[in-house]
Amino acid sequence: PFPARVEVGNAHKLNFPDNSFDTVICTMCLCSLEDPAKGLEEMARVCRKDGDGGRVLIVEPGVAKNRFIREGQRYFGIVPQLKHAWEFGWHDDLDPISLVRNCPSLEVESWSTKVLGNWYLIVARPKLQLEDKKGTDGAVAPSPVPAPAKAAETKK
Repeated sequence: PFPARVEVGNAHKLNFPDNSFDTVICTMCLCSLEDPAKGLEEMARVCRKDGDGGRVLIVEPGVAKNRFIREGQRYFGIVPQLKHAWEFGWHDDLDPISLVRNCPSLEVESWSTKVLGNWYLIVARPKLQLEDKKGTDGAVAPSPVPAPAKAAETKK
């Protein structure tokens, strides 16, 4: 019995202050957005970052991770299904896990797939930004979550 209210808004520019929510739930949302990356940035912005931090919980359809299923999806014309995009505004050929991994404000905590590997269950958390880590003396506190290692660049 928690009080709740439904608000209509723009997922690319949420009308909530930073750190407003303990949990942000995204179900079949990314596949419907014009700019899924911008939507993820907004989810990270409104999700709490202090203490243990909040979580962004995502359930999304997409291309299967299993190569054989993915090739079958394409061969039989299941993905991309243009009818979905035109009639329902739903893009079924996204790679949700890559979208979240490429979001500079989120990091994947865990993920799994269901059905034929084309339904993704993703738990992500907002990354602490440098300004979030500064203490009262201006010193930067150590990050509770290690930053991902950068790949070495090769020059030609």
